[in-house]
Amino acid sequence: MVSAWLFAIASPFLWAIMNVIDKYIIHKKVKHATGYTVVVGLATLLIAIGIGIFLPWDGVAFSDLWFPLIAGVALGLSAFCYIILLENEDVSHIIGLIYVYPLGIALLSFLFLGERISWQGYVGVILTIAGAFFLSVRMKKVNGAVRFLPLILVIVFEVINEFSIKISTGHVGIWQGVVVNNISLGSTLLFGLFHSKMRKHFLAELHNMPWEFLSAVFAIGGIATLFAAMAKLPATIVSSVSALQPLGVVVFERIAAGYVGTMTKDTRLLPKLKAIVLIIIGVGILYLKA
Repeated sequence: MVSAWLFAIASPFLWAIMNVIDKYIIHKKVKHATGYTVVVGLATLLIAIGIGIFLPWDGVAFSDLWFPLIAGVALGLSAFCYIILLENEDVSHIIGLIYVYPLGIALLSFLFLGERISWQGYVGVILTIAGAFFLSVRMKKVNGAVRFLPLILVIVFEVINEFSIKISTGHVGIWQGVVVNNISLGSTLLFGLFHSKMRKHFLAELHNMPWEFLSAVFAIGGIATLFAAMAKLPATIVSSVSALQPLGVVVFERIAAGYVGTMTKDTRLLPKLKAIVLIIIGVGILYLKA
């Protein structure tokens, strides 16, 4: 159980590193964000196939792969909307808004998986999500400028993705699920090649492939640790612990600033202290009481 908690905590921090790398790439390297999504898809697909070649697939039925496939499609659609958001917003200003999605996971897990955690655990869920929200979002900075349609779609697709991952852990091995998930994710993003403008932009952004390989390694690590955590812990807990991701973004943004320059307008840590405390208390309650 302790190892499952370590995986649950590691996943959001791996995703946070990916967020910061993506922010740097998109703001410093990329001219056409939509074309870059196809580059993301190609890099993810190649890495997933490379891993899959070395895995045993005997005894894995096609019917076992439906849920990791669905999760990958949802994650691909989420990634497309996320990159559109990232093109126009500071990553640390939007991640917290996205992290209302564990509430959807909690509801679906309650209704369809029969998951029950203690009332103290649900208090921990609320505190963690609230901390992520307040850490990342200054409403006076957002000021209605966030593109709310892609934001809402990211939330919906994240709910579908993580709920499907939870179900898939009961049908297929962790690494087989990770590979299928990422092949599905990469293939979904590659559908952008059917659009002539995105195809043109993809070719213009292809030179950023080495950067995307770096980002994809952390993304796949985040997915792998998420699968490992979901296999042992309730989905409600794992999704709520994922709210550590905005905290990771704040930390890694500051580390990266020393090498590539500041990537956010909001560099003050003291106003974020209350939100950080909320996240830590919430995760602590989840660990002790859920």
